[in-house]
Amino acid sequence: MKNILKNDVQLGEYIADQVEELISKKADALISIAAGTSSLPVFEALISRVKAGRLTFSQASFMAMDEWLHFSIEEDGSMGDFLTKYFLKHVDFRNIFLFDGMASDCDAECLRSESYISEHGGIDYIIYGIGLNGHIALNEPGSDIHERTHVVKVDNITANEALKYFNHTDVDLIEGITLGVANALEARKVVLIANTTSKHDIINKFEKSTPNSFLPASFLKGKDGFELLITQNVEEG
Repeated sequence: MKNILKNDVQLGEYIADQVEELISKKADALISIAAGTSSLPVFEALISRVKAGRLTFSQASFMAMDEWLHFSIEEDGSMGDFLTKYFLKHVDFRNIFLFDGMASDCDAECLRSESYISEHGGIDYIIYGIGLNGHIALNEPGSDIHERTHVVKVDNITANEALKYFNHTDVDLIEGITLGVANALEARKVVLIANTTSKHDIINKFEKSTPNSFLPASFLKGKDGFELLITQNVEEG
């Protein structure tokens, strides 16, 4: 299903309505939201409702979806730092999972992720942004539909786009750890958002595509509980 929202405010409120409804029905839901500027309107809407006493995550849990390897969650530019700074420190999740980008055993970190998801009964709601190369989280072009949490080599397009999150540009973003496409397809509700004009071309490709590994977001098409949300400026290009 595709919905076109007027602007970022409407996008944020639309998703906040869905999250509020989910929490009203399942207070202990497991929610995952992408780190990145695409998510900022969602964070703002949710934070506003928590501060107003309209929404609480006190029984709910949060799941990060990815992280750069060799970066700590306290380091500026890391996924964990972004999520904490712009969302998590302002709300009241009972449990929070952030990937340890400095983990010495990446296989164990992948298992820790899978165990957390299993212990919380699966992901109830996951919100992705779409990358300029069609990635979701760090599932880059060439990703396998059957992959679960795994280590990935970061695509150059992704690495270059991510430099905006760092205070300096001499950063080597070579590897990451990410939830896999299989994790997404098992989630009960999946939302893909695009809210900047730079995403116009990749959204056009997405809408014309059949599911394929070279545009990982396309694997979401046809999934029960999938929704594409774009803002008017993306639709118009």
